[in-house]
Amino acid sequence: MEQHQLDGIVAWLTKAGLDGVAEERLLAGMCQRCCDGGVAVSRALALIDTLHPTWEGRAFRWHHDNAAENVTVAYGPTNQGERADAWQRSPFRQMLDSGSNEFRRRPDADGDVGSYAPLVKAFGGGQTDYFAMVRRFAPAGSIGQMDCSYAQWTTERAGGFLARELFTLDPELTTQ
Repeated sequence: MEQHQLDGIVAWLTKAGLDGVAEERLLAGMCQRCCDGGVAVSRALALIDTLHPTWEGRAFRWHHDNAAENVTVAYGPTNQGERADAWQRSPFRQMLDSGSNEFRRRPDADGDVGSYAPLVKAFGGGQTDYFAMVRRFAPAGSIGQMDCSYAQWTTERAGGFLARELFTLDPELTTQ
């Protein structure tokens, strides 16, 4: 992706966010613009905690080939029941525990992915690369446990994401 295309995506996201565009439309618009610019994103997920008495957070999903999967889901506590097990088996939990900001796995290059439920689902559905990140807020920007945002992307391209695509998705990338 050329720098002017990336700048265009950033400008669009900024304007759309300030205009109050719904989160699922922000994610869909960003992903479609990435695809149009040559980044082979097949699926995406963005999560953020909420300040709500019942819902712990909201998840926004985007699938390039299935509009019915482009949904927003409010989720309850992740410290009890099935949600607790799913959280314990998530790359996001692993990143928070380890202090890392990125997580990448490819089924053909990284060995066993069975301990991570989202990877089993992604790779079982034909995805070839999984990349996730967590972005922590500055301490002054944290409110209780709401202290970061999460995102993940997959591709179905043989060989997975190219290095330049990962840097488009995450300009702060520290690992590959």
